[in-house]
Amino acid sequence: MSVAFITFALTTCFVLGSVGRATTVIVPDDSPTVQGGLNLLAPDDTLYVRLGVYSEALVAPGLPFVMLGELEIDSGTSLRPILDATFAGTPDSVPAFALPVGSLVDIENFHFKNTNRTGIFCMGSAIRLAECVVESTYIGIKYNLLDAGTHVTIQRCDFRRNFEHCVFVGRGNRLLMSDCDLSGAGSDNGRALVSASESIIDSCSFVGDEQAALLYLWDGAQIVRECRFGPVRSQSIWDGVVAEVRGRYVDVSNNSFVDCEYNSIVLGVRSGFPDSVSVCDNLFSHCRGMANSLTPRGVVHIWAEGAAQRGALLQENTFVDCQANSNVDDIQFVPPAPALVFENSFTRDALNGLPSIHAGNPDSEPTPVVLISNRWSACGYAVALSAVADARNNYWGHSSGPYHETTNPFGQGDTITGDVPFIPWLEDSTENADDRDPAIAHEFRLTCYPNPFNATVTIEFALSHEQTISMVIFDRLGRQVESLLNQRVPAGAQRVTWNAQAHSSGLYFARLSGSARASSTTTKLLLLK
Repeated sequence: MSVAFITFALTTCFVLGSVGRATTVIVPDDSPTVQGGLNLLAPDDTLYVRLGVYSEALVAPGLPFVMLGELEIDSGTSLRPILDATFAGTPDSVPAFALPVGSLVDIENFHFKNTNRTGIFCMGSAIRLAECVVESTYIGIKYNLLDAGTHVTIQRCDFRRNFEHCVFVGRGNRLLMSDCDLSGAGSDNGRALVSASESIIDSCSFVGDEQAALLYLWDGAQIVRECRFGPVRSQSIWDGVVAEVRGRYVDVSNNSFVDCEYNSIVLGVRSGFPDSVSVCDNLFSHCRGMANSLTPRGVVHIWAEGAAQRGALLQENTFVDCQANSNVDDIQFVPPAPALVFENSFTRDALNGLPSIHAGNPDSEPTPVVLISNRWSACGYAVALSAVADARNNYWGHSSGPYHETTNPFGQGDTITGDVPFIPWLEDSTENADDRDPAIAHEFRLTCYPNPFNATVTIEFALSHEQTISMVIFDRLGRQVESLLNQRVPAGAQRVTWNAQAHSSGLYFARLSGSARASSTTTKLLLLK
């Protein structure tokens, strides 16, 4: 994991040049054209462009500068200077704005157009694009200097009706993109709306038309969070049709994938580094394999080629009304590798004879997958696992447990196949959810400090009434490593301390459970020595 990169990306501001800027050049006051204004700039100058339509194809100077457009809010609509190179009489190969080697630019409040051609082509030292609209281009913004180690920062921008890429950032550079809306048609060769190397993609919306893939990331550390994917009808030939994320560290969390019709996979995650994949708190809803294709292989594919000991973590994801046409509806692990599938929810998978989760061939590919505290409801076929997998302590949709041909033939829950341990199963169900004490959810909130911690962590909770409480610690493989409580506890605030001196650094889970039909809750603990 590239910690330095992530810390920089989350905390730094884009700063250009020296403390003082010598001059502000105003268009059309100081120059009738935007290009003329660019030609007047010295290092660290600012170009200010008033509202208007400028039919120019621009070439920036090879130096650091700031370029600001006048912004006017009219009846809720944001008006910006329009830089439209479509009718500028230039060849199709000329971008709307070319940024050469040596440029270091901060651009705000512009509307770029260049129909079916490149919008912004950058080979500079760095670029920040904010509060801009990029419309009707073939490629919205392209950073084409490979292995330059630079940052491309895009904030609060709107990419509309772009044919191939909205954003393309070449290998060996870093994309920091937040609060952007991206839409486009994709292309017949399956290019994604955003293609980039090491990246943080935060709070963005992706909508694709026919043939569009939405996101393709490769190399380095990758963080994708709080994003919205879909609707899209993706006919891409890539393995990760809607989104494919590859890197030495991959964190895909708190995203939604809704109304994604796909040719192969919705989310593909690949890493060749040990214990480097985390897919948590995502929603997958109405994701369907295309009816005319036999290749849809499920919503999530995990390639954890270098997995060791803990493997991939899939936690608190929700799958609702998802289906494929072959292999598996929701999650598949390829090749066989460790994984912890923890507290996920599966609801109304199509009753098409495919399992929600598939991991390994029971005859030839034993896969050390652990499933804990997951919930199935009206899925028909829950899991196909190998004998090495551990599927105990899940809820299978009915208090009688899952249907298993030999081990539990009278189970009325969703089916489980394979010679895999699944007893005991959780007894609580959605059927008695309405009967639960509403105070339980509040009193079972866990407070842990410090977290991350070194050796010792304090866990606090409160009880509204006396009851029997258990608190256990699990590692990332789902193995219980400590039992901190298993006794009658009086009402009021409670505190438990865990001394983890004997355990190795890594991610752990504290689970607090009450008596009778009370809820349980789990929280993450990160031990750093």
